[in-house]
Amino acid sequence: YPLEVYLLAKNIDKLPPAIYHYLPEGHKLAIWLQPLPLDTFLAAAYNQPTLEQAPAILVFSANFSRTSQILAYQESGHASQNVYLQVESLKLATVAITNFDALKLHQVLKLPETETIVYLMPLGHPKEE
Repeated sequence: YPLEVYLLAKNIDKLPPAIYHYLPEGHKLAIWLQPLPLDTFLAAAYNQPTLEQAPAILVFSANFSRTSQILAYQESGHASQNVYLQVESLKLATVAITNFDALKLHQVLKLPETETIVYLMPLGHPKEE
């Protein structure tokens, strides 16, 4: 499978602030980085308000050594669509963000060289109008 998923947890009940790596076997989260490098993460994502305000952010990365680039990008689209569907069913909100400094964000997250960040997806409550 070409994707890796990380969770930047800022303000989630019963989950300490940190960056977690999703482990598909057993559907578990493993701490990837702690303490949470929030300021440098947000700076590498151009301090976008949507990311600053979200209590959690999903980070999708692709490992192109496992498949072709086109298939990895297609799979990331499929995965993000599933996030949209689940978030909607929970009456939450998200958006796929591709505007970030990929090199800086890769360094902040201390990802393996084989991974390329594809999407950031902030998760939170919809803005009341």
